[in-house]
This record gives sequence, C-alpha cells and structure tokens, in this order.
Amino acid sequence: MIIWLASYPRSGNNLFASLIKRHLREKVYSIYDEVIKFPFYDVSSDQVIDSKYPFYLNPEDLQKASKSDQFFFVKTHELPEKDDQNPAIYLVRDGRDVIISYAHYILNDRNNIPVPPPDDPFGWAMDALINSSDQFGGWGAHVSAWTQRPAKTIVVRYENLLQPDSHLLVLQSIIAELNLTEVIKIIDPYPMPSFERLRSVDPVIYRKGKTGSWITEMST
Repeated sequence: MIIWLASYPRSGNNLFASLIKRHLREKVYSIYDEVIKFPFYDVSSDQVIDSKYPFYLNPEDLQKASKSDQFFFVKTHELPEKDDQNPAIYLVRDGRDVIISYAHYILNDRNNIPVPPPDDPFGWAMDALINSSDQFGGWGAHVSAWTQRPAKTIVVRYENLLQPDSHLLVLQSIIAELNLTEVIKIIDPYPMPSFERLRSVDPVIYRKGKTGSWITEMST
C-alpha cells in the first residue's frame, strides 16, 4: 500500500517527510529521482548527523508498492489519479506564501525553466505561477483535486508543522486515522533539529520556515 505524501510544491512536504524519518524512523520514498539532506540527532553518539532521503521509486516499483501488503510513504507533487484508492496525507499551506516560496525556489534551482528577464526575475516567476496552470495544475486546482478525491485523504496544514510541540500529536493522530497504530510507532521522540539547522544543510529546500512572507514580498 502506498501512503501518499502529497502537496503542491513548497507546502511542507519535505518538512513532514523529515518528521516521519525522525520520529517514526520509517523510510520515505519519492516518485522523483532526488536527494535531500536531513540532519538528525543520534542519541547513541550524541552527535548531529547529516543523512539523505528519499528513496526513488520508478513506475514499475511504484506499481508493486501499491499492490503490496506493506506500506510505503511516497512523496508526490502530481495531481491525483482518478482511480487511485491509496490513502494520502496532503500538506496544504497558505497559497500566498506558497507562491512566494515557489518563486524563490524556481529562480534558485533554475531547472527546466526559461531564462527570466533580468529587470524583474522575481516578478516574472510570481506572474508565471499565478497565471499559469503549467506547474502541477496551479495551486487552487491542486488543493481541490487532492482534498476532494474519493480516497481517504488526511489534510495537514503547513502552519501546524512550524510548532515543534505539535509534531508528535500530529503524527499520532494520522497513524490512528490510517488505522496503523499496530504497525507504526513513535520510535524517537527527540525533537526535530531547528529550522536554522535544516537550512544550514539545504538552504534551497529549507528557506525560511515562516508564515506571512507574502505580506512583505508580494506586491499589491
């Protein structure tokens, strides 16, 4: 069985995957061939260790995972398939902050995008994200497609993930809602590294970790 970790980009997917890796000590997979760094505190050595995730699943392996009796946490930004019955954890964030963060990301990443105009690259990126559906259908359509799908979908707000005291409660609630309390346990309750530490290992993925950036960065 697949448990989708779904979100529109820059909505907390990687942060939530880090919680799974930290507290549940479960593997996180992805439909994308990518490598993300994650620091975690190793109690036995009393050190902060940089590790990497997720594990890539090609389309054939993804089909096998979907039919398996075991569960696989799998990251995706794609729109849901209409006939897919696998449960999902959907990360949603204030769309205004998403657009700000995603605009920064695509300008920093510069992967498979046209060359932005030199006079206002940020404005160009913002306009492209707001007025185009090229990026995973657009934020609004993406949220609607996942939250209104027939299959079980648990919605988690990005803003709640910024409160470390709520991390274990959020995970426990999701495990219970998925009826997996017998097979998924909180293994490591030690707190997540600070967002500053996350940023130090990957400043592109972990940029600010704040809400309300749109107030100062989005032009009126």
